[in-house]
Amino acid sequence: DTLTGKLIEINKKFSDMLGYSFEELILKTTKDVTHPDDLGANFEKLNNLKNQKIRSFSIQKRYIHKNGSIIWVNMTTSPLWKSNEAPSTHISIIEDITARKASEEIIIQSQKKIESLIDTIAGIVWECDYDTYTFTYVNNKAEEITGYTKEEWMSDGNFWGSTIHPEDRDWVLNFCSIQSKTNPRYDFEYRMIAKDGSVIWIRDIVNVIKENGRSV
Repeated sequence: DTLTGKLIEINKKFSDMLGYSFEELILKTTKDVTHPDDLGANFEKLNNLKNQKIRSFSIQKRYIHKNGSIIWVNMTTSPLWKSNEAPSTHISIIEDITARKASEEIIIQSQKKIESLIDTIAGIVWECDYDTYTFTYVNNKAEEITGYTKEEWMSDGNFWGSTIHPEDRDWVLNFCSIQSKTNPRYDFEYRMIAKDGSVIWIRDIVNVIKENGRSV
C-alpha cells in the first residue's frame, strides 16, 4: 500500500529472502523490514512517486533478515495507479545483490590495503591514461614531494606537461611518447617544478599496460 507502507501481496521468494513466513510479513510494513539508514532515501523516492514527479524509480537498499543479518537488494518500483488517479498501491521488483555487495567490499578493502602499502614507498606512484596523459591515481607521497594535491595531479592531461621544467619539457614529452609506443618498460630523468617553485629531479620508471593488445 503506497499510503501506509503495508505489504499486501508477497511472493515466496521475498518471504524466503527475509526469513519470514507469508503470515508474518503480511502484518508488517516496508519500514519494519528496511534498514533504518535507508528509510530516508526510500521514502523520498516514494513521496516523489506519490506526487507524480516520477513514474518509477530504482534504488539499492538494505533489508533486515529475521535473524538480524543484512540483505542488500536492487529494488525497482512502479505505481499501479494511472497518472490522473490518486495514489493507491505500487509494485516492487526486488533483486538480491548481497553476494555482489560482499564481493565489492572485499575488493574495496583489498584496494585500501594496497594503497596503504604503496604509501610506504618513499616515492611517487602514479597511473595515467595512455591516450590523454590524465592521471587516474597518485599516492599520498605525490603531494608530500611536489606540493600538488591529488586533485591537481588528476585535474587534466596538461598537468604533467605544465609542471615539467621548461628546459626539459619538449624532449621529455617527445621521449615519453616514442618510448611508450615501442617499449613496455623504460625510465628517464628530468626536472619538475614543485608547487612552491623549487626544482625537483625526478626519475620516472614507466610500465606500459596493455589490455586486449591495446595500451591503456
